[in-house]
Order: sequence, then structure tokens, then C-alpha cells
Amino acid sequence: MAVAIISVLGKSHLSQGTALSIVALLIDLGMMIIFSLLFRLLAPKGWRRLGANVL
Repeated sequence: MAVAIISVLGKSHLSQGTALSIVALLIDLGMMIIFSLLFRLLAPKGWRRLGANVL
């Protein structure tokens, strides 16, 4: 994905490069949400408390 973005931006297609960057960010955000939900569902109870009392 990064190579495609750099390639498009190198050809001065700023709108396409920006669109590809936004799509990449949305994919990353979606993966973070999925992994966070899976962690909450599948992690042992003690692991979920880690870092809860940091402040």
C-alpha cells in the first residue's frame, strides 16, 4: 500500500494519493478496533486489568 501511495504521489496525482492514504488509515483503524474487541473477549481476566490503575 505504501509503495502504491508513493508511486501515485510521485506522478503528481495528489487527490489519488490522498485518497489512498485515507483508505490505508481506515484499514489500520479498523484493524485496531477488531484487535481491541478480540482482546476484550478472549484475553484472561487478569490481562484485561493491566494498566487500569495507571493514573
